[in-house]
Amino acid sequence: MLVDTLKSVYGTYGIKAGTCLSEQMIRNKRCETIILDNFNSITFENQMKPDYIFNKKESKATGELVVEFDSTAKTLLQWCADNNMAVRGHTLIWHSQTPSWIFYEDFNTSGNLVSREVMLERMDSYIRQVFEQLEELGYLELFYAYDVVNEAWMEDGTKRDSLWLQTIGEDYLWYAFYYADMYAPEYIDLYYN
Repeated sequence: MLVDTLKSVYGTYGIKAGTCLSEQMIRNKRCETIILDNFNSITFENQMKPDYIFNKKESKATGELVVEFDSTAKTLLQWCADNNMAVRGHTLIWHSQTPSWIFYEDFNTSGNLVSREVMLERMDSYIRQVFEQLEELGYLELFYAYDVVNEAWMEDGTKRDSLWLQTIGEDYLWYAFYYADMYAPEYIDLYYN
């Protein structure tokens, strides 16, 4: 039997001990117990990634990107609140697990890519909506960190080709942090992952 847990050992030094979380993990009592005993920081496996939070139907209907956290995300956020878990948001801007339709005119991939100006407006709106919704849902205070940009560089040091790069240009990373800094509360640290 363990006497010391990861969170008790590292917590004495002010270091968070974190793990990923999915709905299946909290439904498995053994897994949930291991998480609760050892960790004080959670990063969702998928539920906060762009693929999971954009509502395509509403976006097409309104002509604007619509961010909407699904019921699974809300269940996980409530679990974190109930269990006093800090949350690291992951991730806003990524080449993977981001629906390609957000980069196209009328959200239709058979059309043309939007202009730089339109994509900057969409990025701004997207990042603003994430933080606004977390606040409206009452979960924003759970967050201590957010991964703003994920895996933008290749292993050889070159920028990864992505639709963010193609539509906005080389400075899309700067704009991602600019908007995140504008909308995230000061107590949330912003990261490149």
